[in-house]
Amino acid sequence: MKKGAKVEASGNIIVIGALEGEAYAGYPDDKTMYVVAHEFLSDVVTIGGITSRPQMHKKWYQRTSNRESEPLGVIVWNDHELLLEPLKSGILKHIK
Repeated sequence: MKKGAKVEASGNIIVIGALEGEAYAGYPDDKTMYVVAHEFLSDVVTIGGITSRPQMHKKWYQRTSNRESEPLGVIVWNDHELLLEPLKSGILKHIK
């Protein structure tokens, strides 16, 4: 999804490739949705009204830095922040 593009969905968003534009999953306030992409280059990701630029925790960044095609997922964590991790970590199991 190219920079400048914006997608809003009441459900999940799955990008095959890099996410450079804005993604809003769970519109307007469903925090149980997620966003998946192979690469997150976007400045803005929103899930259920929570907006941020999700950052990968250092432990995952070091493990995935040499894997270009590793799909990543963003979910709402602790009801107020966005969490970015590889899908293989089991991140989607934490959706409530």
